[in-house]
Amino acid sequence: MDINAIMKNLRTKGLRETLRIRADRSADPRQKRLRRKLRATRILQPVMAEAGSSPEDLAAMETILQEMERADVNTLNDDRFSEWDQRMRALEKPPVRRALRTKFIKEVLPNAYDEAAAAPVTNDIVFLQPRKGLNQSFQYIYHRIERDYPYTPRLFELQRGIVSATEHYLNAERFIRAAATAKAIMVHESSEFLGYVNIRPETRVIQLWHGCGIIKSIGLDNANKPGFKSQADYEEFPEYNKYDLVTIASEELRWVFERFMGLPAGSPVIQPIGVSRTDEFFDPEYIDRCYQKLYERIPAAREKKVILYAPTYRGVDPNRVAPDRVDIPLFARELSDEYILIIKHHQTAKDLPPIPEEYDGVFAWDMTRGQGMNINELMTVSDVCISDYSSLVFEFSLFQRPILLYLFDVEDYRDSRGMYYSCEELSACGPVFKTSEDMVEYLRHLDERFDKSQVTAFRDKYMSACDGHATERIMEFIEG
Repeated sequence: MDINAIMKNLRTKGLRETLRIRADRSADPRQKRLRRKLRATRILQPVMAEAGSSPEDLAAMETILQEMERADVNTLNDDRFSEWDQRMRALEKPPVRRALRTKFIKEVLPNAYDEAAAAPVTNDIVFLQPRKGLNQSFQYIYHRIERDYPYTPRLFELQRGIVSATEHYLNAERFIRAAATAKAIMVHESSEFLGYVNIRPETRVIQLWHGCGIIKSIGLDNANKPGFKSQADYEEFPEYNKYDLVTIASEELRWVFERFMGLPAGSPVIQPIGVSRTDEFFDPEYIDRCYQKLYERIPAAREKKVILYAPTYRGVDPNRVAPDRVDIPLFARELSDEYILIIKHHQTAKDLPPIPEEYDGVFAWDMTRGQGMNINELMTVSDVCISDYSSLVFEFSLFQRPILLYLFDVEDYRDSRGMYYSCEELSACGPVFKTSEDMVEYLRHLDERFDKSQVTAFRDKYMSACDGHATERIMEFIEG
């Protein structure tokens, strides 16, 4: 960090944050990770004691702390850090997690924000990623800001489920301190971390949401259901109370967002100005790159049409699983002369069903995690989309290509999870199926049965604000 950067940070961020940034940049990455985990351990110890942890758990926590304090940073690796994370998570039992949550959300985070907000607002735009990586909902606008706007995008990865809950909260504190001087705060899903923070009037909080439309019940509509937050929990730890803007794809979708966020009818916070992540669908160069990427990874796609199977998960967090009801051998026998199958399960689903060995990499490819193409890219290159209760059917309608809804468990799903639309309403985007045999039969006669005007009408109703310029309108709001 040169002297000019140091002076700028002193003016805009204050002495404490400048010293932290300098220490972070100068330290060995392993040293930084160790320092974060040591701090997490020292915070967790007294919280465990206050929450009534057993003597055995407190002794185990002391052992972890001693190991960290004695560790030779030069010998540390990912496995060692992961082992500490696993052991700490095992000690963060429900009473401890509740105490941590209360302490950070009601006390640590608001105080950190107020302290950092003593510095003036910068040109930073901060992005909150609860897990890890630049989420699909962020990618397009993040890179547009980098390229075309006088702001600095900064991604904060909280690593939920990867590190201990304590370290997760410390990552949130780091984000909150940056948010205190940011021009705008971008989020793509619900979060409790802003609930008790007094956002300064110069800063805009923007909810980009990770799907265009919503089929399965979420948010406040799931309060008190097994595996979800209680109504009392939502009231104590609010998630939707700090937004200045919620972007939606069409006025037709307003009622769903108002319901699950608990916002009043006609709320000015919700605006049908389009969804940023869909802008790239209108870029011819992006479309060309997607096809090039597909052909590099699956050369057979040059001669075949692509069926994309992209279902949502079943179950509740942290036990979400992927469905396993597509008959891949049947699809291969009946359709392989004309098609290949690409599978993209939900990113949070566990225990992904394997593709039968004889079809893997020959007829079917699983691109769920780290397999080379993200969901936007796969939608762009797919000729047909099979999905279920996933919001991606709304995005895919922009291409005006065939959509099949595989709702083999719709009665159970509707009763256990809840849905905003009936099967009849959903069939406006494409036919509903309950068996692989019926889907194969439909696909074999696709040319005669597919009604493009049906998908076009669905698109015009639910995606009318997505025209390739949503990001520009979002940036106008920030600058406005």
